[in-house]
Amino acid sequence: PDVQTEIEQALGGPLENLAPISDGKSGAKIYSCNIGPAEYVVKCSDTARPFHTQRAEHEYACVRAAAERGVAPQVYYTNVESGISVIARVQGQPFRGEPGQIERLAAALQKLHSGPAFPAGQPLSNVLTNMQEQVRSQNGEGLPSALFQNLSELIGLLEQFPKAPCHHDLNPTNLIDTG
Repeated sequence: PDVQTEIEQALGGPLENLAPISDGKSGAKIYSCNIGPAEYVVKCSDTARPFHTQRAEHEYACVRAAAERGVAPQVYYTNVESGISVIARVQGQPFRGEPGQIERLAAALQKLHSGPAFPAGQPLSNVLTNMQEQVRSQNGEGLPSALFQNLSELIGLLEQFPKAPCHHDLNPTNLIDTG
């Protein structure tokens, strides 16, 4: 089914005001919509991206865990196969470093980081190997050997630390200050 039909079936009502918000850097399409008075954000991930299934499963699990901790919007629907997820739309302002925002961000991150680890994703060594294969398919050589070696060593060091939940993308455009 198309996006609208899938969401209406999942949330049990007629979808209204489906409008693009932005295109994510990941290639995802982001929309706002509502069903009655309830407001939602819909993310349509590119299912053709390499490792879509693994990424989507991990992302959805982590977003649910963050929502349960009160630092992310409620998750209403996810579908790995179609790449569609629906979360509550929150009211707030983008992070701009205004007075009080840094303190609220720090408190939210502390709440997130103090909880149990998120579900494990792909091991970083697999991510690096996959990246090497993708680059090799494009340039015939892969990553420069010194870079690959340094990244391999860094991954080895990182894997020694205990796992903790993390945002992993603190780009200000990914943060909404709800006050």
